Amino acid sequence: MSKPKALLKQGKQKRKSSQQSPETADEYLSVGVDLEEAGEKWRAGDAAKSMRFFLKAINTYNEGLSRFPLSIDLAYNKARLQYESVTHPLLVSQLQVPIIDALGTALESHRIALRLDQNNTDALFNTGELLTEIAERIAEDEKHADSNALPLLEEAIQLLQRCLELQQSQFMQFKNDVDIAMNDQIDKPPQPSTSLQSGGSDGDVEEQWVSVVEPVTEDSLVDTILAQIGTFTTFCNILSNGDTLDQESLQWVDESSIELMNKLQAYQRGSNPGEIALRIIQFRSAFLEASFRGGFVDAETYRAELSTTFKTVDMSSYSGLMAHTECLVSFVSNLNDKVHQQESIPPGTIWEALSTAMASLTKASQMPDSPQSDLTTTHSKRGDISLMQFQLGKPPVSFTTAIRNAEMLLKNASTYYRNASNLATGGEKGRGIAKPVILAALRGDSFDGNVPPAPILEDLILEMMNEQLLDYQDVRLIRSRLGFDSVNPINM
Repeated sequence: MSKPKALLKQGKQKRKSSQQSPETADEYLSVGVDLEEAGEKWRAGDAAKSMRFFLKAINTYNEGLSRFPLSIDLAYNKARLQYESVTHPLLVSQLQVPIIDALGTALESHRIALRLDQNNTDALFNTGELLTEIAERIAEDEKHADSNALPLLEEAIQLLQRCLELQQSQFMQFKNDVDIAMNDQIDKPPQPSTSLQSGGSDGDVEEQWVSVVEPVTEDSLVDTILAQIGTFTTFCNILSNGDTLDQESLQWVDESSIELMNKLQAYQRGSNPGEIALRIIQFRSAFLEASFRGGFVDAETYRAELSTTFKTVDMSSYSGLMAHTECLVSFVSNLNDKVHQQESIPPGTIWEALSTAMASLTKASQMPDSPQSDLTTTHSKRGDISLMQFQLGKPPVSFTTAIRNAEMLLKNASTYYRNASNLATGGEKGRGIAKPVILAALRGDSFDGNVPPAPILEDLILEMMNEQLLDYQDVRLIRSRLGFDSVNPINM
């Protein structure tokens, strides 16, 4: 799953800088903040240099904590900077350790910060996000059981809920304070201004740094609610993929999500409605998938509730159309799994879902001023949909419409893949070239372009089979025509 991460939820606490070696916690904090600000200046232009400054800042915070282990500011700034280093795309590329190790280090730093200040909403939020990220990576790693990720997600949800409760309290307090201040201003006449007199010369005045805590706003509350919804989405996705699916867990998710949705409606007035709708769709799709795979809803209920969910989406936007497509493809994949388990699923339902997905992709490909990368994606996915429709003509489904249009569906898939290949750039170029080669082999056609190396073709063929774009017979035929019985593929 890939969701967006908040970076800084409040400004850095800053103190007076010193030209000498730091001696107090405030001085260590000041040096660290100065290093951070230097790193921020270089982040866009030179990520490696930026990371070097950030590592120096972290080392400074570490040195300060070795002398002042109870400094909340030092602990939080260190944890926050580590969090940013493992979530910002430009900085992640500069990590010198595996990402899972860096995430674990950032998580431990946040746990230390929370032990010093258990009501720090920023630390609570970041810790919840880190736990979710670690859980996602554990679930993606075949060496680990999916069940190992679930306790991390449950902890993340608890921390984010604690964060939300504190933020709600602070939000109400802020509103009350504003109301009181407004009433006082109305009741009291304006006072004449007075000048502050210094008790000594300029050289005698000691400069002080203060922490400015931004008030909690409705947008802050929405961010935390969406983070919880994102964690619940990951929770449902992992439930669907493992053997740990149970009705009690889904009931807990359902009840919790209803409460979150109610709060979201109360606070979302100034937020981006399109982004909120997409997050809700992703969650509902994941929840319905888990419910269907667990046998708690039937195919018709799954389809009907998914359709109802999409009534809230802006289908004139590229992101809305692509989200629609992804959810429908997941729906079809789940129905196909049931078909291969000898369960009765109306083939027309599957065909209709794929046709609707194709229509959304066609609209997405026609969006004005679409970047080349978006067009590459839509062409490739249209090829995937054509292949999924082609597969419906085979047993055990043997859908008449798919059988009658088999050749046209393969031709369409080939055309879409060629278009995507022509638009692909960078690292996607090799994979983009591979799909037209695979389709040419499946259709028994010659191929005039360059043939990618065998490992790329082999990996992609396996991936396409796992995604239900090819079946076992297709794979055997393609491998034979590519000459994979020998060491190297044949030239076509």
